[in-house]
Amino acid sequence: MNVIQTYFDCEPSQQLVPCGTPLELWDASLTLSRRGEWASIVAPGRGRLDALRKLGSLVQLDYSDTYCLPLDLGADAAGRRWVGDAEIPLTTTAHWLPVDGVDLYFLSNDVLDRAPGRPSPAPSQRAAEQRQVERLAFQVDTVRFVRSFFGCEQAEIRAHEPYDPFLLPAGFATDRTKQVVSTVQGDQSAISPEHRGLVARLMHLLEGDDEAEDRAVAG
Repeated sequence: MNVIQTYFDCEPSQQLVPCGTPLELWDASLTLSRRGEWASIVAPGRGRLDALRKLGSLVQLDYSDTYCLPLDLGADAAGRRWVGDAEIPLTTTAHWLPVDGVDLYFLSNDVLDRAPGRPSPAPSQRAAEQRQVERLAFQVDTVRFVRSFFGCEQAEIRAHEPYDPFLLPAGFATDRTKQVVSTVQGDQSAISPEHRGLVARLMHLLEGDDEAEDRAVAG
């Protein structure tokens, strides 16, 4: 079984990730690999593909996914860049970096390439809005990439704090080959009435059926 760690920042370099959760996830994946297990990591490229090439043979995969990311940030979002029923057209590519038996996959598009190095308290409303869009894009891209690239292979997908991966359990709810383990203790984005419309639109993007919203909230 493939153990897939998902996080905003996972790299096998103490220069780029000196401590904290990213380094812990890398150590966990490295331990699994040394035991003979299949270990993978999926993370945003964050515009650092050139830096990643210095760590090893970074290969651009034959993967290109074009879709529109739906947004619904609320009618009271005065001054925000994206308001109401906005959509962001995205084309996502994937890059593979094998290091010490661990397969690292970095997803790249116009939103993920602007993502910060590590989640932290947003200093402004604008930054908070951008952070929300980055988290939504990463969730959608992770689900779509894992479905397409790993197909029917057995996998355990591990999602970690401090971002809100509420779409991952819902996105793989009907896939018997994928199990999602999440450390997230709360998910206001999924259960808040303010965000139910957004959750429904995101699940329609991933599933395309009338029960999408109920599964997203329940998941």
